[in-house]
Amino acid sequence: DFDPVLLKQTDEKSYWAVFPFYLKEPKQMTLLVKGENIYGDSLKLEHPITISIVTKSYGGKAGSEDGKAEVKVDPEIVYKDINLSINKEKMKRGSKHKVVGEIYSVEPSTIPLNGFAKISLNYTEEDCDPQKLALYELTDAGWWRSIGHDLDSTNKIVSGKVRYFSSYALLEDTKPPVIEKIYPYNGKKFEQRKPEIKAIVKDDLSGIGSDLDILITIDGEWMIPEYDPETNVLTTRPTYPLSYGKHELLISVKDGVGNISEAKRYFFVVK
Repeated sequence: DFDPVLLKQTDEKSYWAVFPFYLKEPKQMTLLVKGENIYGDSLKLEHPITISIVTKSYGGKAGSEDGKAEVKVDPEIVYKDINLSINKEKMKRGSKHKVVGEIYSVEPSTIPLNGFAKISLNYTEEDCDPQKLALYELTDAGWWRSIGHDLDSTNKIVSGKVRYFSSYALLEDTKPPVIEKIYPYNGKKFEQRKPEIKAIVKDDLSGIGSDLDILITIDGEWMIPEYDPETNVLTTRPTYPLSYGKHELLISVKDGVGNISEAKRYFFVVK
Protein backbone atom coordinates (compact mmCIF):
# COMPACT_ATOMS: atom_id res chain seq x y z
CA ASP A 1 0.00 0.00 0.00
CA PHE A 2 1.11 3.56 -0.76
CA ASP A 3 -0.14 6.67 1.02
CA PRO A 4 0.22 10.01 -0.78
CA VAL A 5 3.24 12.09 0.19
CA LEU A 6 1.31 15.17 -0.88
CA LEU A 7 -2.45 15.79 -1.00
CA LYS A 8 -3.86 19.11 -2.18
CA GLN A 9 -7.41 20.31 -2.76
CA THR A 10 -7.51 22.24 -6.04
CA ASP A 11 -11.18 23.28 -5.94
CA GLU A 12 -14.45 22.37 -4.22
CA LYS A 13 -14.64 18.89 -5.78
CA SER A 14 -11.08 18.16 -6.95
CA TYR A 15 -7.94 16.89 -5.26
CA TRP A 16 -4.37 16.43 -6.46
CA ALA A 17 -2.13 13.76 -4.93
CA VAL A 18 1.48 12.60 -5.26
CA PHE A 19 2.38 8.97 -4.54
CA PRO A 20 5.89 7.46 -4.19
CA PHE A 21 6.28 4.60 -6.68
CA TYR A 22 9.45 2.60 -7.20
CA LEU A 23 8.47 0.21 -9.97
CA LYS A 24 10.66 -1.03 -12.83
CA GLU A 25 7.83 -3.02 -14.43
CA PRO A 26 4.20 -1.98 -15.10
CA LYS A 27 1.86 -3.09 -12.32
CA GLN A 28 -1.92 -3.25 -11.97
CA MET A 29 -2.98 -1.46 -8.77
CA THR A 30 -6.15 -0.19 -7.12
CA LEU A 31 -6.72 3.45 -6.26
CA LEU A 32 -8.69 3.68 -3.01
CA VAL A 33 -10.29 6.96 -1.98
CA LYS A 34 -12.12 7.29 1.36
CA GLY A 35 -13.96 10.29 2.72
CA GLU A 36 -17.15 11.71 4.15
CA ASN A 37 -19.92 13.79 2.64
CA ILE A 38 -21.36 16.90 4.28
CA TYR A 39 -23.79 14.72 6.23
CA GLY A 40 -21.06 12.61 7.80
CA ASP A 41 -21.73 9.53 5.67
CA SER A 42 -18.67 7.44 4.78
CA LEU A 43 -17.75 7.29 1.08
CA LYS A 44 -15.36 4.93 -0.69
CA LEU A 45 -14.15 4.70 -4.29
CA GLU A 46 -12.04 1.87 -5.69
CA HIS A 47 -10.68 2.18 -9.21
CA PRO A 48 -8.17 -0.15 -10.95
CA ILE A 49 -5.21 1.65 -12.55
CA THR A 50 -2.04 0.51 -14.27
CA ILE A 51 1.13 2.17 -13.02
CA SER A 52 3.91 2.29 -15.64
CA ILE A 53 6.70 4.47 -14.34
CA VAL A 54 9.30 5.70 -16.84
CA THR A 55 12.36 7.34 -15.31
CA LYS A 56 15.15 9.38 -16.81
CA SER A 57 17.80 7.04 -15.38
CA TYR A 58 16.26 3.66 -16.19
CA GLY A 59 13.64 4.27 -18.89
CA GLY A 60 10.65 1.96 -18.76
CA LYS A 61 7.70 0.55 -20.67
CA ALA A 62 3.92 0.47 -20.68
CA GLY A 63 1.31 -1.82 -22.19
CA SER A 64 -2.38 -1.68 -23.02
CA GLU A 65 -4.91 -3.72 -21.04
CA ASP A 66 -5.55 -6.03 -24.01
CA GLY A 67 -1.81 -6.69 -24.39
CA LYS A 68 -1.72 -5.56 -28.04
CA ALA A 69 0.06 -2.22 -27.65
CA GLU A 70 3.38 -1.47 -25.98
CA VAL A 71 5.67 1.52 -25.55
CA LYS A 72 9.36 1.14 -24.66
CA VAL A 73 11.47 4.09 -23.53
CA ASP A 74 15.26 3.86 -23.16
CA PRO A 75 17.23 5.65 -20.40
CA GLU A 76 17.80 9.41 -20.88
CA ILE A 77 14.81 9.75 -23.24
CA VAL A 78 12.45 11.46 -20.77
CA TYR A 79 13.51 14.66 -19.03
CA LYS A 80 11.67 13.74 -15.82
CA ASP A 81 9.90 10.71 -14.36
CA ILE A 82 6.44 10.09 -15.84
CA ASN A 83 3.62 7.55 -15.64
CA LEU A 84 2.80 6.18 -19.10
CA SER A 85 -0.69 4.99 -19.98
CA ILE A 86 -2.11 3.37 -23.12
CA ASN A 87 -5.85 3.41 -23.73
CA LYS A 88 -8.14 2.50 -26.61
CA GLU A 89 -9.54 5.44 -28.54
CA LYS A 90 -12.52 5.77 -30.84
CA MET A 91 -12.25 7.61 -34.13
CA LYS A 92 -14.22 10.83 -34.18
CA ARG A 93 -15.10 10.17 -37.82
CA GLY A 94 -14.80 7.32 -40.28
CA SER A 95 -11.54 6.47 -42.02
CA LYS A 96 -11.26 5.84 -45.76
CA HIS A 97 -8.34 3.54 -44.98
CA LYS A 98 -8.53 0.10 -43.39
CA VAL A 99 -7.65 0.25 -39.69
CA VAL A 100 -6.40 -3.12 -38.44
CA GLY A 101 -7.24 -3.60 -34.77
CA GLU A 102 -7.73 -0.73 -32.35
CA ILE A 103 -6.54 2.86 -32.10
CA TYR A 104 -4.40 3.45 -29.00
CA SER A 105 -3.78 6.75 -27.25
CA VAL A 106 -0.47 7.09 -25.38
CA GLU A 107 -0.34 9.62 -22.54
CA PRO A 108 1.06 12.03 -21.52
CA SER A 109 1.04 13.52 -25.01
CA THR A 110 2.26 16.97 -23.98
CA ILE A 111 5.83 16.15 -22.97
CA PRO A 112 8.87 16.38 -25.30
CA LEU A 113 11.28 13.46 -25.57
CA ASN A 114 15.06 13.59 -25.72
CA GLY A 115 15.18 10.95 -28.46
CA PHE A 116 12.98 8.17 -29.80
CA ALA A 117 10.52 5.89 -28.02
CA LYS A 118 9.40 2.62 -29.62
CA ILE A 119 5.72 1.93 -30.29
CA SER A 120 4.67 -1.67 -31.07
CA LEU A 121 1.20 -2.94 -32.03
CA ASN A 122 0.02 -6.52 -32.51
CA TYR A 123 -2.12 -7.69 -35.43
CA THR A 124 -4.07 -10.84 -36.26
CA GLU A 125 -2.98 -12.33 -39.57
CA GLU A 126 -6.56 -13.13 -40.60
CA ASP A 127 -7.36 -9.42 -40.75
CA CYS A 128 -4.78 -8.31 -43.27
CA ASP A 129 -1.68 -8.75 -45.41
CA PRO A 130 1.17 -8.17 -42.90
CA GLN A 131 3.50 -6.96 -45.66
CA LYS A 132 1.13 -4.06 -46.34
CA LEU A 133 0.86 -2.94 -42.70
CA ALA A 134 2.47 0.14 -41.20
CA LEU A 135 2.19 2.08 -37.96
CA TYR A 136 0.49 5.47 -38.24
CA GLU A 137 -0.16 8.44 -36.00
CA LEU A 138 -3.67 9.90 -35.98
CA THR A 139 -2.95 13.63 -36.02
CA ASP A 140 -5.06 16.37 -34.44
CA ALA A 141 -6.15 17.34 -37.96
CA GLY A 142 -7.63 13.86 -38.44
CA TRP A 143 -5.21 12.49 -41.05
CA TRP A 144 -2.78 9.59 -40.78
CA ARG A 145 0.99 10.08 -40.68
CA SER A 146 3.27 7.10 -41.34
CA ILE A 147 5.56 6.26 -38.39
CA GLY A 148 7.23 3.02 -39.48
CA HIS A 149 6.71 -0.53 -40.65
CA ASP A 150 9.29 -2.69 -38.89
CA LEU A 151 7.60 -6.09 -39.20
CA ASP A 152 8.11 -8.99 -36.78
CA SER A 153 6.03 -11.65 -38.53
CA THR A 154 6.91 -14.31 -35.93
CA ASN A 155 5.27 -12.37 -33.09
CA LYS A 156 2.81 -10.50 -35.36
CA ILE A 157 4.09 -7.07 -34.37
CA VAL A 158 4.61 -3.85 -36.34
CA SER A 159 6.80 -1.18 -34.72
CA GLY A 160 7.93 2.38 -35.26
CA LYS A 161 9.80 5.16 -33.44
CA VAL A 162 8.36 8.47 -32.24
CA ARG A 163 9.65 11.72 -30.71
CA TYR A 164 6.40 12.43 -28.82
CA PHE A 165 3.31 10.51 -27.74
CA SER A 166 0.01 10.63 -29.59
CA SER A 167 -2.64 8.22 -30.94
CA TYR A 168 -1.55 5.26 -33.08
CA ALA A 169 -2.99 2.42 -35.14
CA LEU A 170 -2.05 -0.14 -37.77
CA LEU A 171 -3.37 0.54 -41.26
CA GLU A 172 -3.28 -1.69 -44.31
CA ASP A 173 -2.22 0.04 -47.52
CA THR A 174 -3.03 -1.97 -50.65
CA LYS A 175 -3.42 0.96 -53.06
CA PRO A 176 -0.43 1.81 -55.28
CA PRO A 177 0.76 5.39 -55.81
CA VAL A 178 -0.88 7.60 -58.42
CA ILE A 179 1.13 8.78 -61.45
CA GLU A 180 -0.66 11.47 -63.46
CA LYS A 181 -0.23 14.54 -65.67
CA ILE A 182 2.77 12.96 -67.38
CA TYR A 183 4.73 15.14 -69.78
CA PRO A 184 5.45 14.36 -72.54
CA TYR A 185 2.13 12.88 -73.60
CA ASN A 186 2.11 10.01 -76.08
CA GLY A 187 3.39 11.04 -79.50
CA LYS A 188 4.87 14.36 -78.37
CA LYS A 189 7.57 15.70 -80.71
CA PHE A 190 10.61 17.53 -79.33
CA GLU A 191 13.21 19.48 -81.24
CA GLN A 192 15.46 19.75 -78.17
CA ARG A 193 17.44 16.58 -77.50
CA LYS A 194 17.41 16.93 -73.69
CA PRO A 195 13.68 17.41 -73.02
CA GLU A 196 12.33 17.89 -69.50
CA ILE A 197 10.22 15.01 -68.17
CA LYS A 198 7.52 15.83 -65.60
CA ALA A 199 4.74 14.04 -63.71
CA ILE A 200 2.60 14.32 -60.60
CA VAL A 201 3.26 11.44 -58.18
CA LYS A 202 1.32 11.01 -54.94
CA ASP A 203 0.34 8.45 -52.34
CA ASP A 204 -2.12 9.34 -49.59
CA LEU A 205 -1.11 6.77 -46.95
CA SER A 206 2.30 5.10 -46.61
CA GLY A 207 3.80 7.74 -48.89
CA ILE A 208 6.82 7.97 -51.17
CA GLY A 209 9.91 7.58 -49.01
CA SER A 210 12.55 9.20 -51.23
CA ASP A 211 13.94 9.43 -54.76
CA LEU A 212 15.22 5.86 -54.25
CA ASP A 213 11.59 4.66 -54.53
CA ILE A 214 11.27 6.17 -58.01
CA LEU A 215 12.64 4.74 -61.24
CA ILE A 216 12.67 6.69 -64.51
CA THR A 217 14.14 5.25 -67.68
CA ILE A 218 14.29 6.36 -71.30
CA ASP A 219 14.85 3.43 -73.65
CA GLY A 220 15.96 1.42 -70.60
CA GLU A 221 18.58 3.98 -69.53
CA TRP A 222 18.28 5.25 -65.94
CA MET A 223 17.48 8.93 -65.44
CA ILE A 224 18.09 10.93 -62.23
CA PRO A 225 14.70 11.48 -60.50
CA GLU A 226 14.02 14.69 -58.59
CA TYR A 227 10.91 14.47 -56.42
CA ASP A 228 9.37 17.22 -54.28
CA PRO A 229 7.02 15.62 -51.70
CA GLU A 230 5.49 19.00 -50.85
CA THR A 231 4.21 19.62 -54.39
CA ASN A 232 4.18 15.96 -55.56
CA VAL A 233 6.11 17.05 -58.67
CA LEU A 234 8.57 14.60 -60.24
CA THR A 235 11.07 15.87 -62.81
CA THR A 236 14.09 14.64 -64.72
CA ARG A 237 16.09 15.52 -67.80
CA PRO A 238 18.49 13.38 -69.85
CA THR A 239 22.14 14.12 -69.10
CA TYR A 240 23.07 13.40 -72.72
CA PRO A 241 21.48 14.32 -76.08
CA LEU A 242 18.89 11.77 -77.18
CA SER A 243 19.11 10.35 -80.66
CA TYR A 244 16.59 11.41 -83.28
CA GLY A 245 13.57 9.17 -83.51
CA LYS A 246 11.17 7.38 -81.18
CA HIS A 247 11.86 6.95 -77.45
CA GLU A 248 10.09 5.08 -74.66
CA LEU A 249 9.64 6.65 -71.21
CA LEU A 250 9.00 4.46 -68.14
CA ILE A 251 8.10 5.79 -64.69
CA SER A 252 7.87 3.33 -61.79
CA VAL A 253 7.00 4.40 -58.23
CA LYS A 254 6.94 2.35 -55.00
CA ASP A 255 5.21 3.46 -51.80
CA GLY A 256 6.25 2.82 -48.20
CA VAL A 257 4.88 -0.74 -48.03
CA GLY A 258 5.91 -1.87 -51.52
CA ASN A 259 2.87 -1.10 -53.70
CA ILE A 260 4.10 -0.24 -57.21
CA SER A 261 2.67 1.84 -60.05
CA GLU A 262 4.09 2.08 -63.56
CA ALA A 263 3.36 4.36 -66.49
CA LYS A 264 4.76 4.33 -70.03
CA ARG A 265 4.78 6.98 -72.72
CA TYR A 266 6.53 7.33 -76.06
CA PHE A 267 7.76 10.51 -77.71
CA PHE A 268 9.90 11.62 -80.64
CA VAL A 269 13.01 13.75 -81.04
CA VAL A 270 12.93 15.41 -84.45
CA LYS A 271 15.19 17.74 -86.42
